[in-house]
Amino acid sequence: MRSPARIMVALVAVALIAGGVWQLRSATMSTHVVTDPDSRLAVTLDAEARQSEPGQSLDEMVAAKVGTCRLEVATSDPVGPLERGSDGRFRLILQPSLDDTDRVQFRGCMEDWNVDHLLVDVVEMREVADRG
Repeated sequence: MRSPARIMVALVAVALIAGGVWQLRSATMSTHVVTDPDSRLAVTLDAEARQSEPGQSLDEMVAAKVGTCRLEVATSDPVGPLERGSDGRFRLILQPSLDDTDRVQFRGCMEDWNVDHLLVDVVEMREVADRG
């Protein structure tokens, strides 16, 4: 026969485990927020190609990566061309802006090594008000 103390300890343990699972679920669950369709997000990237195939430019490799990751997030589109600055820095504008969950996913996709020989670091993601 089980004592009331053992049953109470078991119930407390079950409650703590269930609470922990609930907290973990809440912390890791993707939640989306509706964004203003006119909002824009400027994304700044550093990119470097290492031992890429002959005939592949850094510009086209980054553009391919942006296209792939845009399909992963699938809520926003590039506005205008991918702009190349100095020293491998690129800038693009996405519209509408991405919510927090999509920003994490987009950053992760951009920084994954899914285009051979291309290293990308997301330097900054920030809302922009301008239209240019």
